[in-house]
Amino acid sequence: MNLYASFMRALERYIIPLAGQIGNQRHIIAMRDGFISAMPFLIIGSMMLIMANPPFDSQTSSSFGQAWLSFAKTHWDTITMPYFMTMGLMSIFVSVGTAYSLAKSYGLDGLTSALLSLMAFLLAAAPQIENKIALDFLGGTGVFTSLICAIWSVEL
Repeated sequence: MNLYASFMRALERYIIPLAGQIGNQRHIIAMRDGFISAMPFLIIGSMMLIMANPPFDSQTSSSFGQAWLSFAKTHWDTITMPYFMTMGLMSIFVSVGTAYSLAKSYGLDGLTSALLSLMAFLLAAAPQIENKIALDFLGGTGVFTSLICAIWSVEL
């Protein structure tokens, strides 16, 4: 018997059943659904980032490239607004989507759980400093915190 066949047999016997059990766990499914619910917003933001940063060198001889570069430079603030509003608030989308999915798996009200998760996340990640809300952890840096707040708020 060769090494590949023995590796595949061990994989099928031990790893795949364990991965199946982990994959069917409700908290893992809720996290998956939370990221899936944020995906449309992230795609829109990514497309706007491409529009704002054309794939052309500033010395290009293409008239289309020059027009795109000129348009992007002139309207950069307007074009990048969707990017900053989606990527900059990614943790909020993930928190709401994860809590909603987890609540539905328990048979609870999804909207109430999602809003409770959002409030818990904002209290944890966006404290008020000098009458201003800190926005540092609302983007990708706060995703782990948003997952913890979502799971914790539904479980409580």
